[in-house]
Amino acid sequence: ELGVVLIDPTEPIPDVRPQFDALASGPTGRPLATVLTSSWHERHAYLLRERLGSPVWLPRAGIPEKEGEPDHLYDHASTLPAGLRAVPIDDRFAGDTVLRWETPDGARVLFSGDALMGGSQVPGHWRCESGMHLWMYGDLDEPRFRAAFTPLLNEPFDLVFSAHGAPVPFRDEPKRALAALLEHGTFGTTSLLGMGLSLPPT
Repeated sequence: ELGVVLIDPTEPIPDVRPQFDALASGPTGRPLATVLTSSWHERHAYLLRERLGSPVWLPRAGIPEKEGEPDHLYDHASTLPAGLRAVPIDDRFAGDTVLRWETPDGARVLFSGDALMGGSQVPGHWRCESGMHLWMYGDLDEPRFRAAFTPLLNEPFDLVFSAHGAPVPFRDEPKRALAALLEHGTFGTTSLLGMGLSLPPT
């Protein structure tokens, strides 16, 4: 089915809301769906559902942290709208999931939410360095962490769109960047909530 799928959307500022709504509604007159990469990204999903009629899909693993009532729960075996496919990263807490999609012209895309992120370019921040960073909820469990992200190396992808950081998207051999990060990255505590993996500063 042709149409627009919103991934981890936020409500636009009032000045651009009419343009956003027109784009989001697409050829069907309403978005096909809002698909969330984790329950932390519910944000404005239900407000947009009310205004635009977009059913909300949330990772089944994110039930413990959800605040609203999604229309659908999904996991790795689910058939998602518009050909999206779920690659679960974490089955705890917010249920971080990467979404894979192939564009009509064959570009292979990962929508990575909070799992793969770009550099913040903020001094002192754990992601201050440019490039790719990985994040997972909870105390460091290195085998679990690496086991969660390594399957992404089996996925063909050309682009990574992240929820955070710059540059977005990753276009320059993102799979090679992910492999280097998993092989050479160093772990650090990012907050009380999780651990990150980053390459040492060059």
